[in-house]
Amino acid sequence: MGPKTLRKDTEVFLLGHYESQIVGIKLPSNKQVLSVLFYNLREIKLSNAKSISLAIRETLVFWEKARIPTRGQDKCEQKLKSLHNEWRELQKSKTKKSEVARKKEEKFVNELENLFDISHANAMEMITIEQDKLFLTNQRQPGRVGCFGSVDMQAKRLEDKHVKKMEAVNQRKRKAQEDVSSICKYILFLLCFCFCFILTSCYHCHNSVIKVCYLEFYYYIDRTNACSMM
Repeated sequence: MGPKTLRKDTEVFLLGHYESQIVGIKLPSNKQVLSVLFYNLREIKLSNAKSISLAIRETLVFWEKARIPTRGQDKCEQKLKSLHNEWRELQKSKTKKSEVARKKEEKFVNELENLFDISHANAMEMITIEQDKLFLTNQRQPGRVGCFGSVDMQAKRLEDKHVKKMEAVNQRKRKAQEDVSSICKYILFLLCFCFCFILTSCYHCHNSVIKVCYLEFYYYIDRTNACSMM
């Protein structure tokens, strides 16, 4: 077995200890995404580009669960790369005791628990469920207000309601089609009955032309199997 990783070895400047995965019932924060990035870099020993790509893929899972449109993978990676570069600049100047350096560090730390926002530029227009819009709005607030649970339950109720409504509409359509079909069959039956009655009466007359018409109509009904359609 290899040497055990000490807790202090997983500590990152300004960030705290990094983690192997993103967990929780909110959309990922800046801290969570950076934490997974550092795990990929320091524990799995992946390249910077690969570490960023894997961290973004894991982040996107949470956004997909929330049904919120996101930017493309490449733009999400660029955002994480920028955040990582910001951290690196702060690390380089950590020995400086100037007020400017201190304020930059303070600002960075204060934003760690905020949303790592990778939503699409037109997300609010693209989202159709109002509860999902409210969830994104709340998650954008400091500390990411709200959680998945309430959104999932609300969305499920809305989806169930929509499904029931569509089932009722389809059932009414099927009933209407069956009624129309029954009426058409009844009308066809009456027409055939009337024609048969009239032509049968005509058959017994002495007009040969009428008899020929009767026989032609009879053969037509027999060929098309019209009576079985009723």
